[in-house]
Amino acid sequence: MPEQLLQVNNLTVRSRSASGVILRGINFRLCSGETVGIVGESGAGKTFFARALLGLLDPEQWTVEGSVLWRGQELVGRKERDLRALRGKHISLIPQEPELALHPLMRVETQVEEVLAVHSSLGRRQRRNEARAMLIAAELPDSTTWSAYPHQLSGGQLQRVAIAQALVAKPQVLIADEPTSALDNLTQAGIIDLCHRLKQVTQLALVLITHNIGLLAGLADRIMVMRQGTIVEESPGEEILTKPKHDYTKALLEAILPLPEYLHCA
Repeated sequence: MPEQLLQVNNLTVRSRSASGVILRGINFRLCSGETVGIVGESGAGKTFFARALLGLLDPEQWTVEGSVLWRGQELVGRKERDLRALRGKHISLIPQEPELALHPLMRVETQVEEVLAVHSSLGRRQRRNEARAMLIAAELPDSTTWSAYPHQLSGGQLQRVAIAQALVAKPQVLIADEPTSALDNLTQAGIIDLCHRLKQVTQLALVLITHNIGLLAGLADRIMVMRQGTIVEESPGEEILTKPKHDYTKALLEAILPLPEYLHCA
């Protein structure tokens, strides 16, 4: 039976410097092995939601209210050292812009290996072997890529490095925040397919955040539609794609239909 990993209740994020509410009353659950898609246009609050789950919002700028439970343990209000122990080891994030998240002066292999240095007791040789195995799994089998610096790689290669870095410590949850937004259509399809295949192999739970609802076709067990910081519709994946109820969901679908054939990969 699937285990409930995350339970979010009435999550609300407010700006301390303005009167705006970024997220309002979000409820969310995630079980082991599940793929949940979160879709909405730019500015809907999707990235804020991902960062709030991981405790990555600066408390001097943002007020976080409500509850985020990780296997029954409250994360809201936890100390930063506790959250650092959770990030990467249990819940990992693939950021929108991996070129900004990766260190420009460190070789790719070293950056993947560093995650294990923080979150495991493996020796250096074992860490290197694990890092290389994960880079191969992320479809970067060339050793010249492993020794490259981020600026020497293409956008698709950088995204695969970010995937390897996120998965090398074998987390239970992977949050992919717009992992294909800066890529061409063919590379987008390859990255989404890679996330899906690695998810099946590792049995992790996947949260796929995107502005393109078409990318979720055949992948998401459940889809949540976010608009202006609230969830306006939530249904099983195929149901929401074929029988949307909310006008905003219908508008998102009309913007991308007909779905490209390569996205029908159930």
